[in-house]
Amino acid sequence: MVKSLNIAVIGAGYWGKKHLSELSKMDGARLVAVSDLSEENLEHCRANFGIKETTKNYPDVLSNPQVEAVIICANNQMHYQIAKD
Repeated sequence: MVKSLNIAVIGAGYWGKKHLSELSKMDGARLVAVSDLSEENLEHCRANFGIKETTKNYPDVLSNPQVEAVIICANNQMHYQIAKD
């Protein structure tokens, strides 16, 4: 039996969508939240991956008590700040 892990993705552009697509196929990966600045990308995540919690404000994802792991797929310039937060 595989233990489920609640995962969030910050950045739902090209690489974020790739990660979400692969994670959605994995046993034990539960996609619980996504953050992106683009409403179009957030709608894609809701429609294609069934993610209910979407936000343009990534700190909301980081403060979500359900989230156990975060994958940072934002642009390279933001990686350090997001990881630091």
